[in-house]
Amino acid sequence: MREVRIYGARPLLWMALLVALCICGMFLGWWYWFGPGAPKASIRVTTDPPDAHCYLDGKEIITAPNEFKGVSRGMHKLRITKVGYESLETQIQVQGTEHQELSFTLKPLKASLHVDTEPPVAMLYLNDQLLGNTPLDWTTIEAGSHKLRITLAGYEEYENTIYFARGEEKRLHIILVKELEGLEVISNPSGADVYVDSKPAGQTPLAIQIPPGEHEILVAKDATYEDYATKISLSKGQSKKLTVTLNPKRPRLLIETEPREAQVFLNDRYVANAPLQTDLSPGRYRITVRKKGWRNAIEEVAVSAGETKKLDIHLKPLPRPGAIEKEPVTGMEFVWVPEGCFTMGSPASELKRDQDEGPAQEVCVNGFWIGRFEVTQGQWQKLMNSNPSSFKNGPDFPVENVSWQDAKAFVERMSALEKAYLVGLPTEAEWEYACRAGAATAYSFGQSIAAGQANMRSKADGAAGLNSSTARVGSFQPNQFGIYDMHGNVWEWCEDWYDPEFYKTLKPKTLNPFAGQDKSGKKVLRGGSWLSDAQQTRCANRHRAAPDEKTDQIGFRVVMRER
Repeated sequence: MREVRIYGARPLLWMALLVALCICGMFLGWWYWFGPGAPKASIRVTTDPPDAHCYLDGKEIITAPNEFKGVSRGMHKLRITKVGYESLETQIQVQGTEHQELSFTLKPLKASLHVDTEPPVAMLYLNDQLLGNTPLDWTTIEAGSHKLRITLAGYEEYENTIYFARGEEKRLHIILVKELEGLEVISNPSGADVYVDSKPAGQTPLAIQIPPGEHEILVAKDATYEDYATKISLSKGQSKKLTVTLNPKRPRLLIETEPREAQVFLNDRYVANAPLQTDLSPGRYRITVRKKGWRNAIEEVAVSAGETKKLDIHLKPLPRPGAIEKEPVTGMEFVWVPEGCFTMGSPASELKRDQDEGPAQEVCVNGFWIGRFEVTQGQWQKLMNSNPSSFKNGPDFPVENVSWQDAKAFVERMSALEKAYLVGLPTEAEWEYACRAGAATAYSFGQSIAAGQANMRSKADGAAGLNSSTARVGSFQPNQFGIYDMHGNVWEWCEDWYDPEFYKTLKPKTLNPFAGQDKSGKKVLRGGSWLSDAQQTRCANRHRAAPDEKTDQIGFRVVMRER
């Protein structure tokens, strides 16, 4: 049998192989670019303002600034939203594995306003810019506060401030108030009487019709407010609005005194001599009346708006020198020391004087009450409920072993009980003036002092005072003012700080000198004690001790001053 050969089979095979290779290459290319393992791109999105929500192909959400990762090749749809801003949409082409940086500025949403009025066709202004007549719609309003004003002839102007959030829509229905052809009166406070041309027209708030022309208007409330008066002029068809703030009427205080021409002080500030009339603000006041030779008078007074108050104050004459007054709580007796001037300190010729006693200087003091005796143990016990004394010889003996601080605590407690006077310790000047009682000698009794005149150390035998301790107060003769034990018994605390140079700073006839500045850390003591020699009990002798020091030789006495 003859063999049949087919020619052309090999080229067809090669062609089929080539087609298969092309199809495989295309598949591999598709698989590389579009298959699950295809390379991915990233897109970073930034917005102004930030914190906008970003959607890629309607699915993935990020908050800008942020980035989408693993974005496949091809065309993608990006949408950005934020409350108060217009939404933004755009197409993004991704070529392969590139990283894209995209930035977008969002546009704020505009607010809108719809206004209608009764009656319509009123002119509407926004931030003083005319927008048109009502009813009106306006859709391009920026977020924030805006002034809305509406006007219409014959009606009161409407004005208000309105706040719009981004994209907010507001709808307003405003009823306009018709203007009154006449007069409207508003007062603060309300309820005031209104008079037109002296005729009563009613009480505020008030709206009345009055004819054209000039008119006198009076607005008056009760006696606590000042009247308000004005003139207005009205044309035909015109109306006016009058807003009045009534001022409170100031209280008036009338003060008369007996005797006349006394000085009047208002809260410690001099006003004038009586009789006087003064207008005040409503409130409480302390009235102090003073006249030389007469006791001060103090009154508390409260005045209210529109009130007129009269005070008749009768002064009492000052007590005679040496007069005695008893304090009711402690039973303490006080002697009146009249005002006067004296030479404070000692002359250079005085025996056994100290340098801090000069230069002697004439000074003056106001009148005051001083304890007739030193404060006793019984009085201290009654007020302080204790007895610190070393010599507990009885209630009528002076309290001792007390510091300056202790003495101040006593007078402060006494001040709370005694309202009519200022209670305290004597100043150095007051103490020496009371001690001398008019004498210019070393002692209130003369240039010398005997053992029987004070409880002090005996000059003859050097022994301490009576029984080597304190004596019952009042055991020795008083001075010319009727004050006991100003020499000896116990040292007495004074209010002043000790200053050895103090007298050098004084000018002639200084009134009520007082060393209020601490230059030594010590307080003044005066008068000597049962253990002192005669030199230390002189009127001008100055001693000192720390404010917290206490011994069985130290006590004190109290003064009361006119307020």
